[in-house]
Amino acid sequence: GLAVLTADLPQGCSAERALDGVRLLLLANHASLPQVPQADDDGALQPPAAFAPVAVTPDELGAAWDGGRAALRLRVDVDGRRLGRIDTAPAQRWSFGALVARAAQARPLPAGSLVASGALDGADPAQGFASRRGQREHELATGGAARAPWLGAGSVVTIEAFAADGASVFGAIAQRVLDAGEAAPAPPAPGTA
Repeated sequence: GLAVLTADLPQGCSAERALDGVRLLLLANHASLPQVPQADDDGALQPPAAFAPVAVTPDELGAAWDGGRAALRLRVDVDGRRLGRIDTAPAQRWSFGALVARAAQARPLPAGSLVASGALDGADPAQGFASRRGQREHELATGGAARAPWLGAGSVVTIEAFAADGASVFGAIAQRVLDAGEAAPAPPAPGTA
């Protein structure tokens, strides 16, 4: 999905004020573990998100940033095969103004607060899916059984968002599912790619 980083925002701010506080947009991949019960709202039982290498300001999106939604084309592949080609604006259930205002309902948000859109599944199943979970839920709802397998060790998920002119907006996220007990690769040394 997509995510935003905010400026300082007061508790109880309006959706309009919240949207004005959006400073950066990011492309995120948040894994969920089907074998682990869903956590409460803090997501403590879920693994951390991964982000594409570039964050952009809303004005860098130009006309593609409209009403707190980014009109981009999201490409999601699993093991080099298409999972989805999603139009992000209609797939985002709530605008970032509404999402950020909701996050600020009970407390002020300090600068750098991260608010995510969630998976961009469900607007048009003909476009495919942004997540395996969304695909399986659709299969269950329409056919009575989920057929798509969960991701397994060695599966590679690639996610990238494109502007109307075909340019990559954030760069790509490419993640490989590790086998149980397999150590994650070391991050590159500073100054190397």
